[in-house]
Amino acid sequence: MRLDILSYKELLESTKWRNAHLETLRTPIMLNSIMQNDFYENVICNRKSEHRYWALKETRKELKEKSSLTWDEEVLVGVGGLTNISWENRNAEISLIIDDKYHRQGLGEKAVELLLDQAFNYMNLENVYGEVYTCNETGLLFWREIVKEYSAYMVYLDARKYWQGEYWKSMWFSINRGNE
Repeated sequence: MRLDILSYKELLESTKWRNAHLETLRTPIMLNSIMQNDFYENVICNRKSEHRYWALKETRKELKEKSSLTWDEEVLVGVGGLTNISWENRNAEISLIIDDKYHRQGLGEKAVELLLDQAFNYMNLENVYGEVYTCNETGLLFWREIVKEYSAYMVYLDARKYWQGEYWKSMWFSINRGNE
C-alpha cells in the first residue's frame, strides 16, 4: 500500500463510501459533488490548510484481485488523512475510510501505519488522536486493536454522538511519537 495524491475523481468515489456510513461521522450529513468540489478546492488543494488527505492505493496483485488489467495496476482502497493539525501543539486527528469491499484484509492497519509515518517522520508531529463512536461497531473493534498495537491512551466519553434517537459514547484515543 502507498499514499498518493488524492484526485477529485477519487474524492468523489470515496464520497459514496462515506455517505453509506453516516453513523461513523461527526457530521452525519450526506455530501454531494458540489460540496465535495468546494472541499477539494479549499482543503485538499490548499497547501496552507490544516488538513492533509491522501488516496490509499494498493496493487491488484497485493489484493489478489483478478482483472483484465495488469497485476501492477493500482486500485483506490481508501482515503486517509491528518486533520485539525495544530502546528503549535504538534498534533493532528487521524481520519480513515476504507471501501467496504476491502474490509478485513489488513488494509486499515497498513493505512494507519503509513499515516503515522507521515505524522511523526515527515510532519514532525508529536501526537495523533482520534475518536470513534460506539454505534460504529466495526470501527470500534478496529480502533481498539490499533490502540493495543500502539500502546495508546484511550478513554470512553459519554453522550458524544446523537444517532437514531439515542446518544452514544465515543472512544477517544491518543498515539504518541515513539509508540508507533
